[in-house]
Amino acid sequence: MNPLRLRVELTASTFIAVVAVLNVLLYHLPLFSFAAGNLDLSSFTGNLTLATLLVPLLSETIFLLTLLALLSQRLRDAYKSEHDIFSEKFPNGR
Repeated sequence: MNPLRLRVELTASTFIAVVAVLNVLLYHLPLFSFAAGNLDLSSFTGNLTLATLLVPLLSETIFLLTLLALLSQRLRDAYKSEHDIFSEKFPNGR
């Protein structure tokens, strides 16, 4: 194993934040391009409207990914405890 190789370990919250930002930047780019083309970005209200688009999109993505992460963790824990009970009843796997 190469000691110079970098190993990045992402926590769930870091992963959710990175995916949310990438989602907003890549998937919603046409929406932001359309809004920027039709808004007066030299005014405060135009910039505020563009920022207002960003906040709900980030919030929605973070909320849905967090919900999915929590649900998957609960399902994993439920499966794990059920598997442990089965292993105690049938130690040979039968």
